[in-house]
Amino acid sequence: MEKFLISLDGKTWNTILKAIMQIDDTAIATINNDYLTLEALDSAHVAAIKVFLPNYFFSYFNYKDYEHEKLEFGFDVKPLYNTLKTFNKDTIDIALDDKTLSFKINNNFKFEFPVIETQKDFPIEKIESSTDFSNYVKLETKKLSQVINILKQRKSKYHEDVFRLDLNEKGLGIVFINHDTLEKLSFNFTDNLIAKNVKESLTRIFDIEYIIKLLGKEFSYITKIAIAPTGVLKVIYPLTAYESVEIAYYLAPKISE
Repeated sequence: MEKFLISLDGKTWNTILKAIMQIDDTAIATINNDYLTLEALDSAHVAAIKVFLPNYFFSYFNYKDYEHEKLEFGFDVKPLYNTLKTFNKDTIDIALDDKTLSFKINNNFKFEFPVIETQKDFPIEKIESSTDFSNYVKLETKKLSQVINILKQRKSKYHEDVFRLDLNEKGLGIVFINHDTLEKLSFNFTDNLIAKNVKESLTRIFDIEYIIKLLGKEFSYITKIAIAPTGVLKVIYPLTAYESVEIAYYLAPKISE
């Protein structure tokens, strides 16, 4: 029995799968009448991702499982992406039938993948309900991507680099120190911000390997960067003008240097 049927353009779907693979190759999906969410946690339990897609975001959305208020299931992301990445210009119909997740393209191609057993080890809902992410800035992703490309070239092989984010009344500051070369690079985003809401100045250090994976991704024209008083970093890529339709990354700060 088909439990739901939804349709989404291939380009957006592949963007989402690619974003999840920055964290892990396995994801957990939750679907009900109102939305679909996709979540993943990295093996070190340091970073996570949540993709929130309300029903109106889809070209077609029909939740058919009347016996359950919601469905939760896991799937392997990488084989899906490797199969679907060439269908960016097509509409993809996605359905769950018993324990098989199927993808149909123009009624000509159908790909079926097994649903896997998963367990939520990192409940993002608890982070959102207990963490204040009201301190944030918004900037152009393209400008942030320039910084990340520089850092990719500079980072050492010994993981002793320092990457610091400074959120203050002036905007966003990025500091990178390479202990191998003794280089110190500083980037300031102040006048060129799209939006700013900084109530408290915060400075936190994050792992450079994760930062390169999560920042500067051109999933969206805009990147929203928020730092909680606890030090948790939230990086948001809005998928539409409706800010709740988004790809959101979460990253814990480094404890010490």
